[in-house]
Amino acid sequence: MRQKYCRFYGNCTKREVYKIVNQMDFGISASLFESAGVSIEEMLLLGKPVVVTESGGCSSLVDDENAFVVKKGSVDQLVQGIEEMASHYTDFDNDMIRKKAIEKYDMRNIVRQHIAVYKTVIQSSQNTNDKAHQ
Repeated sequence: MRQKYCRFYGNCTKREVYKIVNQMDFGISASLFESAGVSIEEMLLLGKPVVVTESGGCSSLVDDENAFVVKKGSVDQLVQGIEEMASHYTDFDNDMIRKKAIEKYDMRNIVRQHIAVYKTVIQSSQNTNDKAHQ
């Protein structure tokens, strides 16, 4: 009966993974420790809500509008989170999830944010130098 709800694909190309994730209703990250959470960012960029464990990187990337967060290391909590998501994934706004993820994780937006930080640092440094020379 569980095969009806869960399928394991094994090794896939990037293109196959993209197709698979697009077919999914939601994603899951059951890590005990996750420093980056790139797979979560990718699912959010495709507008998918997620179930994640409180494992560092993943839980820091999500909020109530795109995820259920469960206690790491607890099978019962993970099962409960998955069951909750399976019952409520249609309550999530996929377009809003995608839009917010693009604002946060799209490379162009990240580059713009870094440039703004660099400009602020340079401007602050120039102002400090100008004051030192007065």
